[in-house]
Amino acid sequence: MFRIAGALARRESEHKAERLMLWNDQRVKDGMPHAGGTRPFGFQRNGTDHDPTEAELVREAAERVLGGESMGAIVHDWHDRKITTPTGKPFHTTTLRRVLTNPRVAGLRVHRGEVIGEASWAPVISRGDFERLRALFSGRPRQKIGRPHSYPYSGLLRCGHKGCGGRMTGSSRGASQKAYGCERCDRTWITARPVEAFLDEAVIATLAGEEFAASLQQQMRAWAAEDPATAAQLAADRHELAELARLKGERNPKTGRPWFTIEEWLIAKAPIEERIAQAEARLASKPDLAALADVADTEEEIRAQWARWSVEKKRRVLRAILEHVTVLPVGRGGRHQAEDRLRPRWLV
Repeated sequence: MFRIAGALARRESEHKAERLMLWNDQRVKDGMPHAGGTRPFGFQRNGTDHDPTEAELVREAAERVLGGESMGAIVHDWHDRKITTPTGKPFHTTTLRRVLTNPRVAGLRVHRGEVIGEASWAPVISRGDFERLRALFSGRPRQKIGRPHSYPYSGLLRCGHKGCGGRMTGSSRGASQKAYGCERCDRTWITARPVEAFLDEAVIATLAGEEFAASLQQQMRAWAAEDPATAAQLAADRHELAELARLKGERNPKTGRPWFTIEEWLIAKAPIEERIAQAEARLASKPDLAALADVADTEEEIRAQWARWSVEKKRRVLRAILEHVTVLPVGRGGRHQAEDRLRPRWLV
């Protein structure tokens, strides 16, 4: 009797699961999300409408990652801002990565682990940005959370005391004064602000110089020789994307109308962004070259980039062009100014 009742219960449970699966299959075919489960970050409980605050955070995180900022830095920032997952837990790099690489945020439907088409809900980020993020993460090792750098030249400075040569790292001397100090002898210290002001100008001048341009062209030519099709396609796609961006705000002089509608513009740029993402993923195998590939051509543009870049992005560029900077000890003759104590050794 009990065995019969148990068998009937199991059968009913199996049928219920099968009916639920078929129901979800139909929902997916109709472009609707799966029912049940935890609410996805960036969306309301119905799974289709955006949560305005969280959707903006997804776009913010995507922009910061594509701009060169580390996942650890973003997660620490979100911890400080008390931003949590839909279950109320703090974000980690793994959970944030899952959000940014979930096809749902690009307006794509996933069924049984595969993308099967466009969804009925609006994308949170563009398809191009989504593909660039996936390509970026596929070539990036998973990060352990650590306090993000706040000193761009930490570890790149070297103690100039005779017989030392130790690394100098960022540290706080008192409540208001940031400085760089020698980890080995603890005798050489220098205030951070004048160091960074002087070296920032030196870096910008170097990046805008003819020697750097020649060195970068040589590296790009070497990469192009290894993978000519990808290099040529990347250059052409970047030029085409820039031209599309220029035309977006202009009108056809013959008709007085915009060159294309927003919908036409989005359709035109999506495949270009996808090809750029794939090429940049191949370029990521050469980290120094990848760090320098988007450096602008003019000093004015480079200066604007440097002001906009995160500390993590700046450090990637610095490691590609700067071997180290020797910091001389304060001399008896009053060698106190940063420019008198710093000796950069460039790689370009």
